[in-house]
Amino acid sequence: MNNTPGRSPRSRSRKHVLACAALLVFFLSYPSARAEAGSSSGQILALPSSNSLQYGQVIFRYNEKSPKQLFIIGMGHRDTLTRGNAGQTARVQAEVYKIGEWLIHHEGIQLLLPEGFFNTKSTGPAQAKVTTKTGLENQCVCPAPADINILQERLANDRIFVNAEMLLKESHPLNLRLRQVEDWGLYDSVCKSLVRVTNSGKDSCDTSLVQELDYLQQRRLAAMLQKIPGAIGEEFQGKGIGEQKAIFTIGLMHVRTIIRYLNDKMIMIPATGSGKELSAQLNLSRENFGISIILPKTLADNPALLQTHRLDNVTAQTRTSP
Repeated sequence: MNNTPGRSPRSRSRKHVLACAALLVFFLSYPSARAEAGSSSGQILALPSSNSLQYGQVIFRYNEKSPKQLFIIGMGHRDTLTRGNAGQTARVQAEVYKIGEWLIHHEGIQLLLPEGFFNTKSTGPAQAKVTTKTGLENQCVCPAPADINILQERLANDRIFVNAEMLLKESHPLNLRLRQVEDWGLYDSVCKSLVRVTNSGKDSCDTSLVQELDYLQQRRLAAMLQKIPGAIGEEFQGKGIGEQKAIFTIGLMHVRTIIRYLNDKMIMIPATGSGKELSAQLNLSRENFGISIILPKTLADNPALLQTHRLDNVTAQTRTSP
């Protein structure tokens, strides 16, 4: 789940938000339990810079000739409670920014769909046009630096919270729109389930609680994916965007499940003790969307991390669908 602080669809206690946030960070270490391998292009996305650096790798392509396109960026986030950067978070975020910037300029992307919730000056979470709060409002909002090392330094600043999504909006205020596709009810259910898992204790963790948590995470992800075609379509019909294209940022832990759904063209979630089996045609397939899944180079070049999230066996075969 997205670890951007302050994302809220309604008023709720700060204690509840912080508790959920801390537990969501904890759950990022859990890979989804049942995803199967998908086809991939293995293609390197070469994003121009002064040194011709490559910042992302396309690990999966689906129906790439369609005029409707969704670019999914698997990513890592700051710690929600401390707002600090762990390990290579700032580098990953810088690469996400570079990938997003390239897509904006070369694919004409005008819509960004971040995971989670975000604060807005508009009247409610369903409002298409939102204003992000980045902590930079009282400073000169300058374009992001072209040099990735300088960009990384800016993103590593723990005194001011800023991430790749916020910086993309700051740098493209007129031609990039933000829209949320998160379902609050499922988000909240995941938070409560995480509390139950954590309270059960590491040494005596109830397997049924972990299964419930995995089930709810799959339902939450499925709900977001099912909303995306409609959200893009509404923006296009309302002339907010010129083409039916968007960027969807999502935590790396969800990528394997997304690939499974795309391979099957279906969402299949097995029943658990507390939840019924769910089956539905994938709206992205039904609406003939093309999909590209991109990992920042730092993540794509980390074999241990890919193995943890069961993405190590992606192939170099490009998948296309009629």
